[in-house]
Amino acid sequence: MMADFFCQPALPVPLAFWDDFAADAFAEFDDPAGIALRARILLPAYRLRWCCVALDIFSPVALARRKSADPAFDELESRCHPQRQAGDHRIAVSRRQLRPGSRSSTSSKQATLPTHTRAAILAELGKPLVMAQVELPIALEAGQVLVKVLYSGICGAQLGEIDGAMGEDKSLPHLLGHEGVARVLAVGPGVRHVKDGDTVVMHWRKGRGIEAATPKYTWEGRTVNAGSLTTFNERAVISENRLTPISADSDLEVAALYGCAVTTGFGVVLRSLSANVKHRCGRPPAAQ
Repeated sequence: MMADFFCQPALPVPLAFWDDFAADAFAEFDDPAGIALRARILLPAYRLRWCCVALDIFSPVALARRKSADPAFDELESRCHPQRQAGDHRIAVSRRQLRPGSRSSTSSKQATLPTHTRAAILAELGKPLVMAQVELPIALEAGQVLVKVLYSGICGAQLGEIDGAMGEDKSLPHLLGHEGVARVLAVGPGVRHVKDGDTVVMHWRKGRGIEAATPKYTWEGRTVNAGSLTTFNERAVISENRLTPISADSDLEVAALYGCAVTTGFGVVLRSLSANVKHRCGRPPAAQ
């Protein structure tokens, strides 16, 4: 705490006051001199920490977050006086503030985005999915993208999850689905690889872009959990790195399979070929 206090850029305290401050702050402790010494040893680390905080504004992602969170944000002022921005970590952007398709700025002609969506919820293992209206997260955070799901696939892993084949599920209730095709409705701060109106493949493997925080939906007053990607809902908040743009002219029913089925099958073939090649190179074929 003491090292942190002496590094605050918004309230610079001369190091000349260190000993007096330590004497008063640690007077009631059993080993005030030892505690003060440990604090002094940690001081360089805290200085480095505050340098990172002050320089955070030069990060494109951090800059996009702040611009989206605060329309009055002054980039030049912040870069000239980063200490005035230290500690301001607002990154969530309300759907009522976000212009669909906006990448790093806001607009006076902001659109109101949907607040609810229909979804298939896994509420209890071994039971049918519950079809219900769920409330979308009230904000898009950094790297999150709101999409309208057009097509979704379903695979054996999902069926096994519904049946409880993997044992106890501590995340219930939650949403499902990890392959499909969607259209982008809006993007959160820092998103660079997709934009409003894009047709995208939704895939469980990580791609380009931000690994966003997982969204939380609400159903009858209960939190409905979700991963970085869900497709069993008409509208979904997806992590940017689970989306890849494709041509709108693509066969969307087939493209939905790119998210898991096709890539998994392709991986199986490659692994099989690789194993076969290694086997053949490792020893001669058996005598006939």
